[in-house]
Amino acid sequence: MSLSGPRRFDLRWTRRNLAALFALCVLAGGLLAVRSIHRSMQIGRRIIVNSQRVSTANEKINPNTASVASIRRLVGIGPKIAQRIVDYRGESDSAFRTPADLAKVKGIGGKTVRRIRPFLSMKEQQLHTAQEQP
Repeated sequence: MSLSGPRRFDLRWTRRNLAALFALCVLAGGLLAVRSIHRSMQIGRRIIVNSQRVSTANEKINPNTASVASIRRLVGIGPKIAQRIVDYRGESDSAFRTPADLAKVKGIGGKTVRRIRPFLSMKEQQLHTAQEQP
């Protein structure tokens, strides 16, 4: 018995070997699917729901006059972005004339604007601009 070189194992692709490989792939795919479902369902994680969120389109918030607490009630707007909205309207000369103007605030994009648009009211600001023009 001579051990002069590395040993080689010949693996023949018989039906039995192919069936075992197929079963292993199906098992791995199933485990990945279960893991993906588990993550998407957030099982075992605590989800904090703010019951004070704006829930109907009948209730409107004017970002030009609202407080940080009121702005936070909008879906997808947290404390930092609400504070940025208040800071932006205080720093800039022009107020928010349309909902699209909110996209100028860091952290708010077009998707967020589309989501909160039904809950925004710009009426008071429009009245002030109409009164200023003779």
